[in-house]
Amino acid sequence: MTITNKNKTAVSKLYLIAALLFLVATIIRLVNKARIIPIHNEWKKVMHKAY
Repeated sequence: MTITNKNKTAVSKLYLIAALLFLVATIIRLVNKARIIPIHNEWKKVMHKAY
């Protein structure tokens, strides 16, 4: 039971990291497409939604 629980947490962490990387990549892509200067404000919005 303990081994499976450890594997589940490790997998969930990997999924979380992958999701964060994907989110960052999509934000960078959107910023590059729109060429928006106030990136800091977008980050504030994202962080406010995340937490």
